[in-house]
Amino acid sequence: MILNLSRREALKSAGGLILGVAFPISPEFLHYGPESDASTDWLGPYVRIDPQGVITLRVPASEMGQGVHTALPMILAEELDIPLDGVRVEMAPNSKAYGHPSQLGSQQVTVGSGSLRGWWAPMALAGATARAMLVGAAAKRWGVTPEECQTAGGAVISGSNRATYGELAVEAAAMPVGKATPKSRGDWRLIGTEPERVDVPSKIDGSAVFGVDVMAGAPAGTVLSATVLHSPIFGASLVSVDDAEARKLPGVLDVLTFKAKGRTQDFIAIVADTFWHARVAAASVVAKWEGGRPDLDDAAISKAIHAGLDAKAHYKKKEGDAAGAIAGAGTLVEAVYEVPYLHHATMEPLCATARVTADRVEIWAPSQSQTLTEGAVADALGVPKASVRLHTTLLGGGLGRKSEVDFVVEAARIAEHYDKPVKVIWTREEDFTHGYYRPAFAAKMRAGVSRVGDTAPGTVTGLSVRLSGPNILTRFVSDVIGNLIRGSFVGENFHENPYHIPDQRLEYHQVELPIPTGFWRSVSASHNGYFRECFLDEIAHAAGVDPVKFRLDLLVHSPRHRAVVERAAAMARWDAAKAEGRHLGIAVVESFGSIVAQVAEVRVVPGAASTAASTAGSTGGSLHVDKVWIAFDCGRCIHPGIIRAQAEGSMGMGLSAAFGEVMSFSGGAAITPNFYAYPVLTLAQMPAVEVEVLEGAPDEPGGVGEPALPPIAPAVCNAIFAATGARIRKLPIALSGLGV
Repeated sequence: MILNLSRREALKSAGGLILGVAFPISPEFLHYGPESDASTDWLGPYVRIDPQGVITLRVPASEMGQGVHTALPMILAEELDIPLDGVRVEMAPNSKAYGHPSQLGSQQVTVGSGSLRGWWAPMALAGATARAMLVGAAAKRWGVTPEECQTAGGAVISGSNRATYGELAVEAAAMPVGKATPKSRGDWRLIGTEPERVDVPSKIDGSAVFGVDVMAGAPAGTVLSATVLHSPIFGASLVSVDDAEARKLPGVLDVLTFKAKGRTQDFIAIVADTFWHARVAAASVVAKWEGGRPDLDDAAISKAIHAGLDAKAHYKKKEGDAAGAIAGAGTLVEAVYEVPYLHHATMEPLCATARVTADRVEIWAPSQSQTLTEGAVADALGVPKASVRLHTTLLGGGLGRKSEVDFVVEAARIAEHYDKPVKVIWTREEDFTHGYYRPAFAAKMRAGVSRVGDTAPGTVTGLSVRLSGPNILTRFVSDVIGNLIRGSFVGENFHENPYHIPDQRLEYHQVELPIPTGFWRSVSASHNGYFRECFLDEIAHAAGVDPVKFRLDLLVHSPRHRAVVERAAAMARWDAAKAEGRHLGIAVVESFGSIVAQVAEVRVVPGAASTAASTAGSTGGSLHVDKVWIAFDCGRCIHPGIIRAQAEGSMGMGLSAAFGEVMSFSGGAAITPNFYAYPVLTLAQMPAVEVEVLEGAPDEPGGVGEPALPPIAPAVCNAIFAATGARIRKLPIALSGLGV
């Protein structure tokens, strides 16, 4: 056990109990105070109970709509035996004290559906420890044993004695910190229920503060506004700027130019008294850029990715002899699938507010990566990391884009030129054409099917998969070890295939393209789930086996996968669908510690087939997804309502991408400039959704924000095959000629 006694004494003198939890190796290590700099520790969330009984929780995870500012306080409230509304939530500042457990404490970050997965154990231990200290203080006061005390309603009770947590706070802070044991599942009263989300009221009444709301009520002239321009061609450098016309426009204060530095590329900043004045003036700036790849377009990208399907593999993994098993099979099944670049398209545009003084840099931003942002700002400005303070606002959607730091660093570099805060907002056009996109990918898959006659069902004898596309991790890891990491990363869902196929082979060719790539919601699973589950349906069809039965037979060693497949099929009444004239498709994908199966029901209304339709093998017409059934196994369930909401939302995002989303490129630039050219799912297109949450055997919670995205595209495409006999092997579906 490690105690910072001097800080503890200081906190005691101020009154109240402040508690944090550290886990260098095991949960017995405890620290006090959110300012701890113990380099070997990574600290859990901090709890403060003041003498007035106000319980404050500093939550280390960014709230971007996923409900983490409700779910994590629920765990604390459970351990303290108080209602959820008894906890005041405060976003934790950027500090080593809030490093995420999955990052070994080195990064405060909210990615990979990891908030609950990383913080439920530290949070439970923090609450249990606080409860034990409060009980210990009460027992000492009354001269009884801790076993004679119980907690309820924010108070410790023993016989006729009762003291609130606030009344015990100062005494509790003086108690020795021992090893506490969180409650067992059978003792939970709050966890597993569905209290109202704590962030909803402020979002309804408008008091919630997002990045674009920062300093919105400040007096005129006290906060400057800015917007930015970047090279339209990826990788080009700024040569010259003609800003004469822009400077003549109302409200314009300055036009600044910046060279690449600190995770930013060359850019131009237009500074004005309002965002609109900056926005209008930006259109008058004439800039000259040189370099990049002007020859890059959609055709060149597709050619490069498809060439990688037959080029040297940078990563290989094999089990058994896939080539021999396929060659010896009676039937060969093979197909090539392809997905496009995708944009994050968050509802809130990229934005950040910065104020730079002689000894301090303050940032207000909707960030998913506090530690990376702090370091990047410090590097760009040449200041000590300790002088940077990031205030994390609510996020109007993150989806992985706001884990990047470019938009925040730009704000800091601009603010360095002024003695006032500067709010920077990217236009939609800059956001769309300068993203960190989900990479385009292709997959060539081959399988052998053994059949005895035309009437007997067959089995898959071997599976070979070749993936080709850019690798997001290239920016972060290199060398031989990095190659293994990158390979397993892009091979997700093939690298650890739950289907029992003894002879399997996975290969990956890394394609080098200048288009920036980043972590899009559900990352590699978003395309690999589509590849695998659609091709598995092709194998099932060739084998003459029902797609659900085929999956269940292959999931012999994966009981959790079997359970969600069985549940989703039962929810959709799969066995009765054909007789009822309903067209269903199924898919199951594991990602971020959770397993999700989905069944989609579609209707295809016949229509004239377009050229694209005939190329893709579709009959044309219009596609309607009437209903989606989702079986969601995330292990330990904290708030079922949040899980259902996230399942519906991430499924909807995946359906939107499957329907019609695609980033297009020409002349070395992104040419999809805004939502009008990037059609997102409308309310009229959203199907009815039924979600069932399965509590699996694992005691730890799985991810919730992303796992329901990957199964929807293959489920819909498999249903289209059931309806039309046509396979959709290239997304989005709109390219096949099916109107959506």
